[in-house]
Amino acid sequence: KVSTGSSALDKLLGGGISKGNVTEVYGESGSGKTQLCFQLCVNYLLDTNYRNDIVYVDTVGTFRPERIVEMAGDKIMKEELLKHIFSIRARTWTEQVEVSLKMDDLTSDKSGILIIDTLTDNFVYEFQTGKYIRDRQEALARHLHDLAVIAIEKEIAIIVTNTVRARMPSDGNIYVTET
Repeated sequence: KVSTGSSALDKLLGGGISKGNVTEVYGESGSGKTQLCFQLCVNYLLDTNYRNDIVYVDTVGTFRPERIVEMAGDKIMKEELLKHIFSIRARTWTEQVEVSLKMDDLTSDKSGILIIDTLTDNFVYEFQTGKYIRDRQEALARHLHDLAVIAIEKEIAIIVTNTVRARMPSDGNIYVTET
């Protein structure tokens, strides 16, 4: 399990984010999904004493290494922290899929976490019109299946974020589902 940094959320998740699963964090824009991912990076590296690396797939340009360093405070040296986080900017859905399938080639050590922030934006952008909805759903379903297989076979935690695009009650909360 990977601690979220929130004892209440960890309790709700049975001790934290589980390895071998895909965990989705979703909510409105600005609700803290990316910040949670940054905290997971810090917590994971502290908990594992840098034994494994993190692959962080940024699809919307929100990755901020300076924020992760700030969140770590004095607990981790900046150079050591950032040496174990491999950030990749995926600008298309095919780049996003390729990163997850080739993540072992990207890191010097075994990967322990794969974070995709955010999962669906590239798919929505590239399959915009109604006539491509079926293609989008098929490509996204294949990607999610591949992620589930990777999580199980490599025994790693996979965290994906999603921005809610439909109207929801404006409670400012983020939500987590695990499969």
